Amino acid sequence: MDNTQPAVKLRVQQTDGSTIEHEVGSLSVSVGELKASLSERTGIPAEKIRLMLDSQILGDDEQPIRHYGIGNNSMLRLVQLARGQSNHPRNVSGINNASSEAPVSPAEVMGNQARQ
Repeated sequence: MDNTQPAVKLRVQQTDGSTIEHEVGSLSVSVGELKASLSERTGIPAEKIRLMLDSQILGDDEQPIRHYGIGNNSMLRLVQLARGQSNHPRNVSGINNASSEAPVSPAEVMGNQARQ
């Protein structure tokens, strides 16, 4: 009896809108392993790859992809993080919120406009 699992085919939409078909050995492959194999294929460093299924970020590289509900023919989105940007799963917007300036309230903005 053959216990080998069939390969899983995934569709991966890249930032430029193109879609590639990517094959992994099984649904037990970790998110980190998937990023590594996508890195080899795309040339994007694995630490700069963020993967999403629908609106859910695959944020834990140690989890198997099945943990996120990924199955055969699932469509993932690959987002390449900008240089210097953290691969923190809560930073969905891709905007680096670190700033040395204190936030300005809407009232302060309105007050400044009235004085001009």
